[in-house]
Amino acid sequence: MITKMDEKAYGKLYNIEWYLGNGKLQTTSAMLANVGDGYFYFEYPDSGLFIIEQRAIRSLECIE
Repeated sequence: MITKMDEKAYGKLYNIEWYLGNGKLQTTSAMLANVGDGYFYFEYPDSGLFIIEQRAIRSLECIE
């Protein structure tokens, strides 16, 4: 579990891979907006918010 993020990590585009409730993997790309209370908060460049529990994330890769 991530408890503190470096301020330089925010506002950058990430590839996100996470587990669905059925154990399957899903992927997307979005900008990291915030981390807190056990969740990652992402914003899509074309508007929209994506919120995911930290424990569901398999990998994060900064693509900027």
